[in-house]
Amino acid sequence: MKQLTTIVAIMLVLVACKSKNNENAKGDTLIHQEYYGNWVGYLKSRFAPAFGPSYKKLNIRILSINKENIIEGQTIFEDVKCKLEGNFNDTTHKFILKEVSGNKSDRTFEFEIKGDSLVGVCSAKERDHSFDQGTYELFKTQFVYNNKLMLPELGYNYADFFNQKYTGKHPEGAGFKYRESSSVVLRLNASTTDLKEDSLKNLKKIDLEIIRNTIYARHGFIFKDETTRQYFNFVDWYVPLHDNVDSQLTPLEVKNITLLKRFEKYAKENYHTFYR
Repeated sequence: MKQLTTIVAIMLVLVACKSKNNENAKGDTLIHQEYYGNWVGYLKSRFAPAFGPSYKKLNIRILSINKENIIEGQTIFEDVKCKLEGNFNDTTHKFILKEVSGNKSDRTFEFEIKGDSLVGVCSAKERDHSFDQGTYELFKTQFVYNNKLMLPELGYNYADFFNQKYTGKHPEGAGFKYRESSSVVLRLNASTTDLKEDSLKNLKKIDLEIIRNTIYARHGFIFKDETTRQYFNFVDWYVPLHDNVDSQLTPLEVKNITLLKRFEKYAKENYHTFYR
């Protein structure tokens, strides 16, 4: 019995050593780990210079670089997450990565890292995706959940420009109606405050939506619709990372989300008119 115990102990030690050696071997094959992480910014389309930056948030994630300079990574663009593969040139310090989803719309990213920014060009073979090509400057951004993060003040209210309504011609130009938030979205934090019905009953539907979705933004949720993305694409602290964050929500956030959804269902839409 004693001999059997000794043999088992030796086997466990050998397994542990082998596992540790494998981990060390894997770690030894990875290089340039200072480049790993999220590089976040905006893709500026070369096909629409009259409109300025497209303000489509792009996250290029560098996950690993081995001794053969083969890179594995990921792009998160709009609501799509895609695997990246490519090479790093030790001499020029330039990267060439391609999306590998198998679709014709897969893009190629060529870039180099200059100081604290990643600068490059995005191209695609598929013409239908020409607006999703262009130049970009991304900055290394570490994602950390912080329940105190709030939307920044813009000097004007947040607005839903994707669901505007045309109201016809006007002396000042073409008229449009759009939903506009109130300043409450800058003050009411549904990740730290136990919301009560009295604090929600007079809020507009867009206010309730933004307050609820700010919870998800703090967790790095990838928003699936452009209506919601428009509020957070401009926010520096927002890093799109996860397709689902349900397991990360705190009990308070879950409670507040349920309450906010109930009020959204019956809240009224408020429209404002602008001309252009």
